[in-house]
Amino acid sequence: MGDRKPIVVKMLGDEGYRVDSAAHPTLAAEQSLSDDYDLITLDLNLDEQRRMSGTC
Repeated sequence: MGDRKPIVVKMLGDEGYRVDSAAHPTLAAEQSLSDDYDLITLDLNLDEQRRMSGTC
């Protein structure tokens, strides 16, 4: 599959946010909505990543 990113990471990245994969998706959404962030972080577990990429 290569370097395929989870859809949430891709969507936020496309909007110009810097995205790291180290915090929970809900926290990332709250950070983006509050405008109180410097770096949005995501913590997607492997099963969620596989489901989102369609490889399971």
